[in-house]
Amino acid sequence: MNKSPFLWLALLLGTASGAAVGAVVEGKVVDNRTGVPLARSRVLLMPVRSTAPQISAYADARGAFRMEAPAGVYALGAERPGYAFTWYGQRVWNGRGTPIVLDQDGRFSAEIRLRRLGAISGEIRDENGAGLWDFPVAVYRDTRPLQLAAQGKSDDRGVFRIAGLSPGRYLVRTGYQELGHEGGYLPTFYGGSIAAESAQSIEVQLDADVEGLVLTPQTGHLLRLKGKVTFPGSNVVRLYGDVEALSSVVDNAGHFSFERLAPGSYYLAAESKISGEYLTAYQRLWLKSDLEDLQLEGAPAPLLQLRCRAAGGRPSGALPGSVSLIRIVPAGESRAEQVRCGSSVSLPPGTWQLRVSTPAGFYLQVLTLHGHPLNSPELEALPGERLELEAAFSDKPAAVEGKLVDANQQPVPDAAIYLRPADSSLQQRLTAAPSARTGADGSFLIRGLPPGRYLAAVSLDGGSEDEIDWNSPLLRTVEVEEGGKASITLSP
Repeated sequence: MNKSPFLWLALLLGTASGAAVGAVVEGKVVDNRTGVPLARSRVLLMPVRSTAPQISAYADARGAFRMEAPAGVYALGAERPGYAFTWYGQRVWNGRGTPIVLDQDGRFSAEIRLRRLGAISGEIRDENGAGLWDFPVAVYRDTRPLQLAAQGKSDDRGVFRIAGLSPGRYLVRTGYQELGHEGGYLPTFYGGSIAAESAQSIEVQLDADVEGLVLTPQTGHLLRLKGKVTFPGSNVVRLYGDVEALSSVVDNAGHFSFERLAPGSYYLAAESKISGEYLTAYQRLWLKSDLEDLQLEGAPAPLLQLRCRAAGGRPSGALPGSVSLIRIVPAGESRAEQVRCGSSVSLPPGTWQLRVSTPAGFYLQVLTLHGHPLNSPELEALPGERLELEAAFSDKPAAVEGKLVDANQQPVPDAAIYLRPADSSLQQRLTAAPSARTGADGSFLIRGLPPGRYLAAVSLDGGSEDEIDWNSPLLRTVEVEEGGKASITLSP
């Protein structure tokens, strides 16, 4: 079927005009240290403050990429196996990048330098210094609870290398290996410790290997723990170690048992809610040998009461404040609770981290436990305890107002302003990090502050508070009094 030449011309022009629509983003992905092109890296163009779909492409054999996108504001990033994901313009490895603004039919060029993930390498040796072949080794993030990051095995020389690690602090631990009648090689942390709390941690960074570690596993026997729950209604006993949480079913006679345990520190817990009564048992123990007759005795669950008071004698129950709690010990089973002013809550035993929610128009003056200032954001709750927590709120919070201007004294809009207490004791009296965004005239206002000294910082690219160098001598300091308002002029 013949087509009119005018139709062919119209189709050609339409195709050409369609190809020209949108801006062009192009560039190259290279290794940060060597500058070598990283072929087949995935490049991502993500709209900022928009529901538009993201755009992705793969770099060619020379590491070059080219994408077309509608006009708008975008974040540009790239990734490749073995490398940390990198946003264009980011200041810290896991921070946000600098947004790029694309005009219609514009062009933006960038070089994205990817940094290789960190690695840990070393040797596993026996007591005579000989390498141990095919020996399991694991790397944990140095958190509580420990978080498994990666694992592997040694080669025929006893040498191991574990790669693909994000920056941070880690613990390295060998696994268990049978030795027949002699017992076995026990799980041992780098530094020679059986327990995580006394292990030697390792700092891992991008573009770097931590080399030369030597681990010599201790020898010994895995242990047995048996006991009896002395109160009714408990069906399960939980045992919390450094790297895992175990459970044992309680039989009809109240007996429980755990087998093949490495020596070390453990938390043992049981609970019952039979007949509406909440009973708990909680015990910390250091397991050095078999334990056959442990008795777990129950007591009422810890009860936390929250009283609140405010300036002017307002009744405590009228304040909408609250305390949020997250259990951090024993590790391995996080629990969350919340208690409001004038109420109480029964807690599972353990160590809890607290965060106070302050009523609007107030700030937290002081938090006390049994009448004494609580200088730590943590408290330990044990079976049978009655914890009396009191939050004192003031209705005279301070405020910081100001303006952000550039070198020409022109206002800078839509920037993030962050405050951080210069005194660490002031930090726990804050519900959240004080922050605000500048308006069209560069002005900002941060309310609800406890009195004290604060450091002020600026982020033009939407970065978070954690991406700011709070040790920089260039940061401004502002001090506010109770009920007062301080003014400050900032520059990027």
